[in-house]
Amino acid sequence: QAAAALAAARAPGKAPGEPRFWARVAWADYLFGDFTRFAQARNKVFWFSKKAETDQTTQLVNAAMLLGSGLPGPALDIAGKLTGRRPRGLRVWANLDLGNYKDAAREAEQWYKEAPQLIEAEALQAQARMMAATSASEREEHSNARDRVRKKARNKLPRHASGVAWLAAGALDKAKAELEAALDGVSDEEPNPVAYR
Repeated sequence: QAAAALAAARAPGKAPGEPRFWARVAWADYLFGDFTRFAQARNKVFWFSKKAETDQTTQLVNAAMLLGSGLPGPALDIAGKLTGRRPRGLRVWANLDLGNYKDAAREAEQWYKEAPQLIEAEALQAQARMMAATSASEREEHSNARDRVRKKARNKLPRHASGVAWLAAGALDKAKAELEAALDGVSDEEPNPVAYR
């Protein structure tokens, strides 16, 4: 339903040329994991003044583009200056990509406090804690928390998060099982939200 509404909004002749509109479309494409359309929508965000420097949605989209392009450092620089849940989520991802697991865990914990209804916040909190863990028993404890999240989730993010955490810990057998499960049965009902990565 959301994908159909997004496609209708971007239809030729219907979509406005307003940059804030295209920044929001780009963000929606980012959330869907459609990096090609994300980049196309971002290319339609242009300003004829210095307004873009202060528009938080445009800066958020720029940070997301950097993160999706494999540049977590510059993405973190931009997202670090923004407030709200969306930039906090980007900071979690960027810190994970940079190997700053304790910073990622701190950001994820705050994000989850702000938005306990977000499965992504809860799953990334468990992933960051697993990756920051210093012992196998601590890592296993956080993995159990991730299992609780997985049962509530409608997407494959908790499986992916667990697989990446186990891979970072060197537990290849556990990582392989989780990452395979993250790709098994991907559909519109159970999407893979990290397809662009």
